[in-house]
Amino acid sequence: MIVYLHRIKQSIEEFNKDKLRSLYIAYKDINQNEYENCETPDSNGKLIDQDDLVFLAVFGIKDSLRDGVKEAVRKCHEASVNVVMVTGDNIVTATAIAKDCGILGDDVNLKNLGAQDIEPDPEMMNDPSKKEEYIKTLLENQPKALTGNSFYNSIGGLICEVCQEDNQFMQMSKN
Repeated sequence: MIVYLHRIKQSIEEFNKDKLRSLYIAYKDINQNEYENCETPDSNGKLIDQDDLVFLAVFGIKDSLRDGVKEAVRKCHEASVNVVMVTGDNIVTATAIAKDCGILGDDVNLKNLGAQDIEPDPEMMNDPSKKEEYIKTLLENQPKALTGNSFYNSIGGLICEVCQEDNQFMQMSKN
């Protein structure tokens, strides 16, 4: 089992480096009661308990760059505009796409993501004891590729001009 888990993780890492989003397929046998109540969230907001899923496959899907993106990034750089890749995807995928569209240079090594231009450890944003220091580091280093969560926290949130509500809260309440 551990060998399979390692191989799955390796496949996901390779997909990310190849600018592919990972999609997982798994299933779980459920009883009649779970089936009848599958559209009613539990106390954690989940529709079906996600423990003990049976993994079937992982595959990658690719979103191509839109026409004109590389040219727009080049023009921004010529005008001394700092272009940043902000993603809801994996930081490795974001880095690969940022290289492809010219935000990051070809010298950035996807095998060693310790480069200053890349967010070093997005999981640090989830640690309340380290979050403030991590935000300070991001603001000092100004990486060119970072996760949406880190961007959101670094700028202090996003308030909608129309409704004056926090955009992150609005997004979470829709899910």
